Amino acid sequence: MRQRLFTIAELFAALLLLLVVYFAGRIFLMAFGGLLVAVLLYSLGKWLSDYSPLSYGWALFVVVVMLVLLGGSVFGLVGRRLAIQANELTQAMPRALKQIQDYLTEYEWGHWILEQSPEWGKALAQGSVPSRITDLASSITENFVSLVIILFIGLYGAAEPKLYYEGLLRLVPLDRRERAGEVFSAIAYNLRWWLMGQIFAMICVGVITGVGVWLVGAPLALTLGLLAAALEIIPNVGPVLWLVPAVLVSLTQGSQQVTNVVIIYAVTHMIESYVLIPLVQRRAVLLPPTLSILAVVLLGSLAGFLGLVVAAPIALVMMLLVKMLYVEDRLGDRNLYVPGEVRH
Repeated sequence: MRQRLFTIAELFAALLLLLVVYFAGRIFLMAFGGLLVAVLLYSLGKWLSDYSPLSYGWALFVVVVMLVLLGGSVFGLVGRRLAIQANELTQAMPRALKQIQDYLTEYEWGHWILEQSPEWGKALAQGSVPSRITDLASSITENFVSLVIILFIGLYGAAEPKLYYEGLLRLVPLDRRERAGEVFSAIAYNLRWWLMGQIFAMICVGVITGVGVWLVGAPLALTLGLLAAALEIIPNVGPVLWLVPAVLVSLTQGSQQVTNVVIIYAVTHMIESYVLIPLVQRRAVLLPPTLSILAVVLLGSLAGFLGLVVAAPIALVMMLLVKMLYVEDRLGDRNLYVPGEVRH
């Protein structure tokens, strides 16, 4: 009887959580984004504290100051040039769209494509950017306030991690707190290494793409490199999103440049798939591509840009919870390896 009541309470709690996520989904995503920032800052601060005479508080302060100075320095070095190239990108895309329209109207199948896609057909005929791309750009701008909130949540979370950790543990029954601590530790461990690996992959992809675009003489190498690095945070889908503006910009310089850009994309994708991803996932749970794509599509359609950014780590956490709380605890299968989990 007691076990049945506990199961009903678990189902009720799960339903309540789903309702909260549904009606306050954006707040939930911002809280999760703040958790990611907190994990990153805590990891850097803890590492500096372990290998220096600084206490954790002072180490965290040094890390935050260094990150602010690094960001300011990078913006000071490339900010003006990036702004100029971004303006060139917005001017080049309508010209490229006009070229596509001229090409398609030469063939019957091209007319059919334009008729089947009225929004794109109208945009191509006018040489303008389709409204969906414009909406994406405007949504990124609108998310600036959310980004600030996420950064403050992460900063406060990293400043007092023990307070929030113990607060979560107190919500769990006494006889399950030890297991809950193992689950929280495994989640923190995997998020930490996912973040470190993701930052490493973003830097590598951005450098490889930017240098490749510069070597073949394609325009806007800096902007396209930074765009490739930023979109790398969206697994599997991000590189494809990068290919669209890259091809459109290269189209203004001829078909040979388009071929060069596609080759750069293919080479970068191969390096990412066979070198970077195995290195990134070596110390964290492997996130299946199908699961990450479904998470990106679902959260992207529900929450826009913010959902795209946090889709992969949310899928990672959900997979860990299923493995540890359902497969291991409910089904009794303890043969699955979960990085960061304490085995008894």
